Amino acid sequence: MSESAPASVTAEPLLPWFIRDQQWSRAGLPLAIILFLLGPFLRPALGPSRFLIFLHLPVYMLHQVEEHGHGAFKAYTARLLPHARGLSDETIFAVNVGVWGVNLAALYLARVDRLARSLIAPYVVLVNGILHLVTALRARRSNPGLWTGLILFLPLGGATLAKVGRESRATRRDHAWGVSGAILLHVLTMLGILFAGKKK
Repeated sequence: MSESAPASVTAEPLLPWFIRDQQWSRAGLPLAIILFLLGPFLRPALGPSRFLIFLHLPVYMLHQVEEHGHGAFKAYTARLLPHARGLSDETIFAVNVGVWGVNLAALYLARVDRLARSLIAPYVVLVNGILHLVTALRARRSNPGLWTGLILFLPLGGATLAKVGRESRATRRDHAWGVSGAILLHVLTMLGILFAGKKK
């Protein structure tokens, strides 16, 4: 009697799986831990100011775990915009991975002696943390990402702004570039969320 052929297994393509249900945000947790563990080896090479810029990437990943790890932000926007069609996993992924790109760009700017231009990284976390706080105060309730925004973003952003600002001798123009870039990023993010969630 011949053995039956094993059933074929079709694996889901990696990228759709990575995007679906905010899997990327949960994957960010072990990646953030690895980056933190590499910190002692990187700090001597980067120096104190550039190391603070580096920390924005794993810290933002931890924030995204709180904000998106269990679909909290997607559910939050569904409650906030009940008549909209809701955010897609693809939109949420594109917006948040874009922030990784901003933090990496800031680190590269710091590495090539454009330290003052890397101020966009602390301004991004400060603007984000303040937005979470203001939203919570207005609604008198918590929101996804509030606690990491308060506990991680505000102290790290403030310390980085002070340290990098002094070392780079940042001008008012440098600070204006950083804060305007951070605000523009958040405005574009909000517009993207509203546009993506709007019913056709």
